[in-house]
Amino acid sequence: MAHVYDNWERLVRATLRMEDLRITGEMTPSEVSSISSSLSSPSFNSRTASSSFKFSNTAAASPVQFSSLYLSSFLLAAAGRAFEYAEILEATDRLSESNLIKRGRSGDLFRGRLRDKTNVVVKRIDLSSSVEKQERLVTELGVLGKVSHNRLVPLLGYCLENKNNDDRFLVYKYMPYKDLSSFRGLESDGNDSSQSLDFVRRMKIAIGAAEGLCYLHHECVPPLAHRDIQASSILLDDRFEVRLGSLSDVCAQKWETESHKHMVSKFLRLPLRSDQGSSGSPEAAWEDDVYCFGKILLELVTGKLGMSASSSDAAMKEWLEQTLPLISIYEKELLPIIIDPSLIIDEDLLEEVWAVAIVARSCLNPRPSRRPLMRYVLKALENPHEVLREPIDSLLIRVE
Repeated sequence: MAHVYDNWERLVRATLRMEDLRITGEMTPSEVSSISSSLSSPSFNSRTASSSFKFSNTAAASPVQFSSLYLSSFLLAAAGRAFEYAEILEATDRLSESNLIKRGRSGDLFRGRLRDKTNVVVKRIDLSSSVEKQERLVTELGVLGKVSHNRLVPLLGYCLENKNNDDRFLVYKYMPYKDLSSFRGLESDGNDSSQSLDFVRRMKIAIGAAEGLCYLHHECVPPLAHRDIQASSILLDDRFEVRLGSLSDVCAQKWETESHKHMVSKFLRLPLRSDQGSSGSPEAAWEDDVYCFGKILLELVTGKLGMSASSSDAAMKEWLEQTLPLISIYEKELLPIIIDPSLIIDEDLLEEVWAVAIVARSCLNPRPSRRPLMRYVLKALENPHEVLREPIDSLLIRVE
């Protein structure tokens, strides 16, 4: 396996180049000329690449802008700088165990510090371990090289040039509060200063995560589904701003018209991951995102952070079966049984917690077709009191 992928970075570029040729073949001569002019412009750089050429649902977004994203040189430029293998080893103290954060499905995460003192997280992907990891790397490079939003984890760069072994690397901005499943407070001088998550911070986290999913579901063209929403993919910076991580499972959703179906890059089409509440069709992957987001909301309300990341399917099912019947739009008397005791402060706060619990239950509807769109979930979280004053369907309406 190692010998087959000695030049794996060439395989990535070749895959992207094949997509370039296919997309270019579907363009008109004027579109090709426009893209060539953009790439040859002296003002072209990775920053303009990531900010000017991205998925968009605005009327101003032209087919030329969309198609230009599939150019391999453009994509890799937008994905940040190319790190040398020696830089990765230096930043992570030769990938020492003391810098290991955790081992994940798509790779191992290490703390790192660049020469300019920037703190980073380095993901190591061992390509020899599975074909799935190869696909995940290409997917994540594709996603973060094509979309740009302040609710997605910032990708600083990558390392594909490694002749020593099958390891490849992605370099992200470091998140001081780590993720929601392992929240222990801000690290300072090597010590944890445990800070409780009050309701204001919990709402900030919920709204931030909802904004990230709204961007993927409703602002990207074609629409994207995250497919791995859980507490460990909700990353937190030093101001409790959310960045969505775990983007290696992202896939494009069904496109509106036949003419646009083939504009989706083939390396974004991964098999739908099996999960609780899945409807079984790729087009419904966003509904799985909504379902998983409902579990995040329930964790924030009950204080059981990390349930979605650490529990078995059986344990999660049991927890939901015990918790959801106690959430009702008609009465809140049973709510104190399940919510975090630290949130029981006064009647006004209890009403807001009640509203969030109702939104969570709506997201966790066992029927995928009855789950609300993320844009309406975000609206409800931004106006929690309206959830109690208006019929729930008016805020969490599902458009068929």
